[in-house]
Amino acid sequence: MRRERSRSRDGGWDRDRRRRRRLGEDEEEANRRSADERERFGRRANDAGDDDEPSTAAVSLPAKPKEEANFGLSGLLATESNSVRGVALKYVEPFGEAKPPTLKWRLYVFKVDKEVEEPYKLSGSATKYLIGRDRTVVDIPSDHPSCSKQHCVLQFRDLDDGEGSKPYAFDLASTNGTYVNKVRIEPETYVELKPRDVIKFGHSSRYYVLLHEDMV
Repeated sequence: MRRERSRSRDGGWDRDRRRRRRLGEDEEEANRRSADERERFGRRANDAGDDDEPSTAAVSLPAKPKEEANFGLSGLLATESNSVRGVALKYVEPFGEAKPPTLKWRLYVFKVDKEVEEPYKLSGSATKYLIGRDRTVVDIPSDHPSCSKQHCVLQFRDLDDGEGSKPYAFDLASTNGTYVNKVRIEPETYVELKPRDVIKFGHSSRYYVLLHEDMV
């Protein structure tokens, strides 16, 4: 009787251990399912943009500042409007001052004290004359290699001083300079020209004498 009771008691213990083991396994499985469900719920919430459950893996980047409109002048329009045969000019006439010459000027071309070309007539409606090697755009060509493509401008200006429109030399920052009466003038600066002034460009042996019709 005692042995049967003991076996019965042992069998009961065994059943209890197996029951607890199953309960433990069921509890672990339940915990795993609960964790999986929480993870799936978190992913769905993040995908849906749920602010209550943000994803720890997501990185919020700072918003790129919006580029503001730039209303500055690029200079492209001025270049396009100040061109000849597709070549951009380096010079822009002074607004309000450029006027046709009051007198009929002539530019005589000499080399070694000998006149080598017909004089250029600086009269009529033209207000400026471009000098340089680029025959596409210049009015008075100077083909010497030391001259720039756009070397100098003879500009007629009326400064409202009662003396009418007078000629000025304006060197276009040329490499080898412009000379008036053997003196190199400042680049990009208006220098008033007088009758009988002698002008040279670069290292060319040619020189130009400026006269007006009343002096011939």
